[in-house]
Amino acid sequence: MGLRIKLLGGLHIEYETGEVSEVMKSNKGCGLLAYLLVTNASQSREVLADLLWDANSTTQSLQSLRTLLSRLRQALPELEVSRKQVRFRLETAVSLDYLELIAGLKSDDPNQIAAVLPLYRGDLLAGFYVENAPHFTEWLLLTREKLRQQVTGAFRQLCLLYQEQSDWVKGVALAQRWLAIDDLDEEALRHLLQLLAASGQIDLALQQYEVSRQRLWDELGVEPMGETRQLVAQIERFKTTHGGGVAWDSVIGTPAKRPNPDELPEPSHLPSHAYVPYQRNPDFVGRQATLLQIGQTLLPAKAEAGKRAVAITGMGGLGKTQLTVEFCYRYGRYFPGGVFWLSFANEQNVAQEIVMIGGERGLALYQDADRLTQSDQVARVLKAWQEPIPRLLIFDNCEDEALLTQWLPVTGGCRILITSRRGVWSPELGVMPLPLNHLERLNGVQILQKLVIGLETATAEAIAETCGDLPLALYLAGSFLRRYRQITPAQYLHQLRDIGLLSHPSLQGRGTTHSPTGHGLSIARTFALNFEQLDANDEIDQMALRLLACAIAFAHGEAIPQQLLLACVQTTSDDLMLELLAMDGLTRLQMLGILREVGSAQVQLHRLIATYVEAELSAEDVAAGETAVITQVLQSLEAQFSKTRFLGNLPINSAHLQWMVQRGLARGDDLGTQLPLWWGRHLRDIGAREVAIEFLQTAVSARRALQRNDDLMLADLLAVLGTLMWETSRQAEAWPMYEAVLAIRKAAVGEKHSLTAQALQNLAILHRQAGSLATSKTYYEQALAIYEQLSPPDEQLIALTLFNMAVLLKNMNLFLESEAAYKRSLTIRENLLPATNPSIAMSLNNLGVSATQRGDYHTALAYHERGLQIRQESLGEQHHFTALSWQNLGHTKSKLGLTAEAEDALQRSLAIRQEQLPADSYLIGQSLNFLGQHFYHIGDIEKAQGYLEKALAILEIKQPAYYETADAYIYLANCCLKNGVLVLASDYLEKARLVQEQSLVPEHFFTSHRLLASGDLAVAEGDVALARDYYLKALEIFGKTAVSTHPDLLSIQQKLANLMG
Repeated sequence: MGLRIKLLGGLHIEYETGEVSEVMKSNKGCGLLAYLLVTNASQSREVLADLLWDANSTTQSLQSLRTLLSRLRQALPELEVSRKQVRFRLETAVSLDYLELIAGLKSDDPNQIAAVLPLYRGDLLAGFYVENAPHFTEWLLLTREKLRQQVTGAFRQLCLLYQEQSDWVKGVALAQRWLAIDDLDEEALRHLLQLLAASGQIDLALQQYEVSRQRLWDELGVEPMGETRQLVAQIERFKTTHGGGVAWDSVIGTPAKRPNPDELPEPSHLPSHAYVPYQRNPDFVGRQATLLQIGQTLLPAKAEAGKRAVAITGMGGLGKTQLTVEFCYRYGRYFPGGVFWLSFANEQNVAQEIVMIGGERGLALYQDADRLTQSDQVARVLKAWQEPIPRLLIFDNCEDEALLTQWLPVTGGCRILITSRRGVWSPELGVMPLPLNHLERLNGVQILQKLVIGLETATAEAIAETCGDLPLALYLAGSFLRRYRQITPAQYLHQLRDIGLLSHPSLQGRGTTHSPTGHGLSIARTFALNFEQLDANDEIDQMALRLLACAIAFAHGEAIPQQLLLACVQTTSDDLMLELLAMDGLTRLQMLGILREVGSAQVQLHRLIATYVEAELSAEDVAAGETAVITQVLQSLEAQFSKTRFLGNLPINSAHLQWMVQRGLARGDDLGTQLPLWWGRHLRDIGAREVAIEFLQTAVSARRALQRNDDLMLADLLAVLGTLMWETSRQAEAWPMYEAVLAIRKAAVGEKHSLTAQALQNLAILHRQAGSLATSKTYYEQALAIYEQLSPPDEQLIALTLFNMAVLLKNMNLFLESEAAYKRSLTIRENLLPATNPSIAMSLNNLGVSATQRGDYHTALAYHERGLQIRQESLGEQHHFTALSWQNLGHTKSKLGLTAEAEDALQRSLAIRQEQLPADSYLIGQSLNFLGQHFYHIGDIEKAQGYLEKALAILEIKQPAYYETADAYIYLANCCLKNGVLVLASDYLEKARLVQEQSLVPEHFFTSHRLLASGDLAVAEGDVALARDYYLKALEIFGKTAVSTHPDLLSIQQKLANLMG
C-alpha cells in the first residue's frame, strides 16, 4: 500500500486508503523520514544519529537510532536498513509533494512550473520540530529558506510572463496564491495590485491594498514600503482619470470556449446582457466541488446535454443565494444569451420580474415607448427563452412545483438554476436536486478570519463548531466580533454556551446591518420560516412534528438512518396506513428543507435547527420523542447482543448512542440509565477498558440513586463493571460487584434463571483466579445445568460457559477435557454466529494455545491463522485481541522454526500494546516474555536475557503469582545455564517453583519445564542422581499431556538416555 507524503505547509503521511501512517506518532521518525526524502539519498547511520540526537557519545546516539529504526520498520516497510546505510525507496510512494515541486521548478516550461506551484502550501515542514536535535533544526532552517527563495523566484518569473502575455486571469490567480502563502510579502502584493489594475479591477486592487496595509500594521507595526505606496498612488490617479474600472471584455474579450469541466473558472464580469441584483461577495469561500458540479450540469456544450434545471436545496442560512451569485460571476460569461435573476418568493410578482428582464436593462425585447401590455411583454420573453441560444435563468426562492411548471421553458437553450428550501422534486420536472450541506470546517474558519483580523485558528475552529459551520451563523458571529472588539473571542464562546446559541444577540443580527443577499439576519427567524409552515391540524404535518421530536433525540448534526427514525413513530410493524403516513411526514420535512437527505437511506438535521426545534416543541412532545427513540434503540441493541454477544460494531452510529447516554445520565430517570449498559459493553468490546470502567462507575451511581428494589438493570451494570475489573487485574474490586449481582438476580428472577446462571459463572471466574478451582468448577456446572434446562436451551451461554470451564480445566491439569470443552464451545458458536464473530476467534485462539503447549504445532498454526484473520476483519489491526493473536501466532511459528515470521508477528503484538497501554501493563510484560523465549530458542541468549529481564520487571509487580511469570524465570534460568552462571540459574528456578506452587495444582503440565531445567542444572553441578530424578518426574508429567513428537519430550528422553549410557 503506497504512501502519500506531504512535507509542504505541514507534515502529513497517509496511505492510499486515507489512513494516517503510524509514523506520524513519532517526531523522531518523521524527522528521519523527512531528511531521507529531502536529500533523496542513502544516509549513513552515523549521520542520522548525529542529526537526530544531541547525545554525549556517538555510541549512545547510534543505540537510540537502532531503537527508532526497529519501531519504524514495522510501520514503514519501504525503509531499507542495512548495517551501515538507511534509505527510503521513493518508488513506493504514491505522491511526494516536495520532490514533485522541485522537479517542476527545474523545468523550462512555464506551464509545468505553474502546475507545481500549488503544491507549495507553506514552508517545508511548517510547524514541525524535533526535540533535542539542534543539527536537524539547523539543517531544516537552511533547507526551508532555500526552497522559499526558489518558490519566490518562480512566482516572480510567472507573474512577469503573464503580464507580458496580458493573461490577466492567470496572473491574478497566481499572484493571489503567492500572497496567500505569505500575506506580509510586499513583492507578491505589488504584482497582485498591478495585475488587478491591468484587468480593470481597480476598486478590488485598492481594497486589497487596504487589507494588506492593515495586516502589516497589525503584525509588524509598519506601513507599506515606499515602492508599494508609489504603485498605489499611480492606481489611484488612474481611477480619478478613467473611473472605477474597464469592462473585462474590452480588455481580453469574452472567452469563447467552455472551460475544463474539472477546473473552476476565475470570477469575472457578467455578460453584457445580464440582470443579477447582487454584487459578488469577495469574501466568498468554499463550495468549489458544488460549483463545478453545477457547471458540469448546466454549461451548454450540446443542446440536449445534461439537465436543464438544477435546484440548490437546503434550509435557510446555508448560503444558497450566495452560492448562486458566485456561480453567476464565475460561469455567467459562458452563457452568451445572458444571465437573468428572477425572484419566485411571491408568485404574484413573477410575471413582473419577467417583464423587467425583457426590457432595455435585459433582453431589450421592447421599449417603454412600445406601450405593450404585461401579457404581451411576458409572451415575448417566453418566446425568446425558447430560442436555442444558451441563457442562464435564476429562479430564486422557488418553493412550489406548480409555480415552477408554469414558468419553466419547455424547449430552447435556457438553463435554470433554482434556489429552494424544498428538498424533494417530482422526477417529471427534470430538476436535479443538489442538497447543500454546511461548510467544511476549513472554509468556516476562513470566513471568520476574514471578518475578524488576527483571530487564532483554534478559536475560529471552536466558534465554527459551535455555529454548526452554518454560513449565516458564521457571518453573524464574525460581524459581531468585528463590531464589538472589546469582547474577546474566548468571552464570546462562553456567552454562546451560557446564554444559548440562538438567544445570543449576535445570531439575531446584532453587530451587522448589511446582508450580502438582502436576506434576514436572524437565525431563529430564518428557521421559523420553515417551521411555521407545519400545521398542527394537518395529519401529515402532525406526523412531521412527531418525527422532528424523535430526530432531535439523536445526536444533533449526525446522519440518522431513515428506517430507524420511521420505526420510532410506528407502534406496530404491520400497519400499512401508519407506515405510509410516517413516510409522508418524512417527505414533508425534506420538502421544507428541515431534514436533509444524506445518501439513499439517511437524513440529517442541522444542529442549529435541532436546537431551535427543541425550544419550539412542548416539553411533553420532546419527552415523548426521546422515549420513542431510546425504546427503539434499546430494542436494536438487545437484538444484536442477543444474536452475536458483541457490540464492537454498533447497529447505529456510536455518536448517537453516546449522545443519548450523556443526556440520559443527566436526566437520571429509569430509561435514561438503561442505555449506559450498552455503551459500557461497546467500550469494552472495542478495547477501551479503562474508559469503560470510569464510565460504568458513574452509571452505577446514577442507577443506585433511583433506589429500586431488586433492580436487574443495576445488576447488569455491576456485572459488566465487575468483568472489566477482573480483566484489568482488579479482582478485589470485582468480588463485591459479582456477589451483589447474584443476590439481586436471585431475589428478582429466582434460582433457575439464565441471569442467575450468568452471575454464578462470573463468580466461578473469580474463584478460578483465586485458586479455588473445585469451587469454581461447581459454579460452572451449576450455571451450565441452568442454561441446558431452559426451554429452549440458551446455546450462546452454553458455549460461553463451556469456554470458561475449558480455561478452568486446563488450570486443573485436565488438558484433554479442556480441549474437548473448547471444541464443543467452538462448534456451537460456529453454528450460531457469523463466521467473523470475535467469539469464534476467542475459541480458536485458546485451542491454538492449548495445541502449542501440547506440542501439536501445525494444528495450533491453523487455529491461530484463522483466529487472526477473524480479529483483523471484525476488530481491526489495533485491537488488543488482535495483538494477542499476533503474539500466539508468533510463538507457534517460533516453535516451528519460522524465525523471521515469528519475530515479525511478536514485534507486531508488542507494538500494538505499547501504543495503547501503559508502559507497565502486564500485557506488555507478556509480549516481552514471549520475545525472550523466541530469542532463546534461536540461540540469541543475550537478546533473550534482555527481553526476559524487562518482562519480569513488569510481571513481578503486575502478575507475581501467574504461571507465565514462572515461565519467564525458567527461561532466564536456562539463559544462565547457557552462560555457566549456575547460582543465578538456581535462584530463578526457586522463584519459578514458588510461583507455580501458588498458581498451579501439583504436578501440573507446566511444572515439567521447571523440572527439565532443574535437571539440566543438576547435570551442570555434577549431581547425576538428582538430575535423573528431575528428568524422570518431568517425563512422567509430560507423557500424560504432550503429543509424542513434542521437542521437549524428546529432549527429556535423550537426556535420560545420556545419563543411563
